[in-house]
Amino acid sequence: MRTEDCAAREPSAFISYATEDGAVHAARLDRALREHGVVTWLYVRDMDEAVDFTSGLEQAIQAADRLIACITLDVQRADSYVRREIAYAQLCGKPIAVARFAPVRPPISVVTHTYFEFHKDWDAAFERLLLFCRSGSGTTADRAGGPVGG
Repeated sequence: MRTEDCAAREPSAFISYATEDGAVHAARLDRALREHGVVTWLYVRDMDEAVDFTSGLEQAIQAADRLIACITLDVQRADSYVRREIAYAQLCGKPIAVARFAPVRPPISVVTHTYFEFHKDWDAAFERLLLFCRSGSGTTADRAGGPVGG
C-alpha cells in the first residue's frame, strides 16, 4: 500500500517500530489491524526505494490519521528512528498510541499518551487499540496501564 492510499481511506495508521527488536511485533500488529479494516503503513512493505527514506517517512506520517509507536527495548537508543517519527508526528498534530511490547519506559515525549500494554495481554490491548484507530480524536484521554513506575 502506498502513502497515497493511506490518505484516501479511513482510519489509517503509521506503524513506527525499531527494526532491531520490533519488526515481529509490528508485522503482527499490521496484519491484525488490516484484518479489521485499518489501513496501515509499514516500512518494510510500503517504503518506496526510489525516494529518500526520510522524505518517505515524512510523507507517510503526514498521510496517516495517527501514529502507533511500538515500544521495545531498542527504542531506548538515543538514535532510534522511532523517537524521530514520534517527534515528526507530534509536529504534524497526529494522535499517538504507545503500544508497549516490553515493560520499558517509552520516550519522554509520549510518556503521558495512551498506553496499550501488549506485553501484558495482547488481545485486550489490540481491542483497545482498534477503538483508538477508529476514534475521531485518539488523544490521551484513555491511559489504562498508565506510565511505567507512575
